[in-house]
Amino acid sequence: MKKDTSALDLFLIPALRDLSDPDYQARIWLRGEGPESDSYEEAIASFLDICELALSEAEESGGLREEDAELLGALYQKIDEYDESIGDSEIINIQAILSDSKWHKIQKLALQAYHALQKP
Repeated sequence: MKKDTSALDLFLIPALRDLSDPDYQARIWLRGEGPESDSYEEAIASFLDICELALSEAEESGGLREEDAELLGALYQKIDEYDESIGDSEIINIQAILSDSKWHKIQKLALQAYHALQKP
């Protein structure tokens, strides 16, 4: 059964799109270009909060397909672990993140989740 799409469409799917898009990240997080206003820190905090809510609701109502919930859970864990690994420095090296092979794997997993959640 597919979850009510309003919360997914409004919050989770756009967050996954941004986390999966290296061009967006370079343009917005690194160079600060474009009409969007976002940062690595904001994107991670927002995704983790939204994902926790979506997974919690899915557990209670069965609203997400099991494979989608598993994929989101895996992505949540990878992002949380990655963010913990770079620490709480006041200055985060975005160029280093965007060049990191571990981050590239997260981007691919986010893209996989992005496409999976858009399936009818």
